[in-house]
Amino acid sequence: MEAYLGQTKTKKVSKHEICNFCRLKRVDMPPDGTLLQCTGCERVAYCSKDCQLWDWSADHKSQCGKK
Repeated sequence: MEAYLGQTKTKKVSKHEICNFCRLKRVDMPPDGTLLQCTGCERVAYCSKDCQLWDWSADHKSQCGKK
C-alpha cells in the first residue's frame, strides 16, 4: 500500500526499526503498527503521516537524494 504525503510518497515496510522523526521503535508500536518508508530514498521510515510531514519540513526534504 502506498500513500502520498506532502511532496513524498511512502509505503508500508518492516525493514526499518525506528521512526526517523520521533525515534519511536517498531517494537514499541501497537501490534498492527507498521513503519512507513520514504519511497524517494528508501533510507528512512516513519511511524505516522504526521512524523513524515514534520520531518519533511524540518530536514528530510534537503537530504532525500531520491534513489
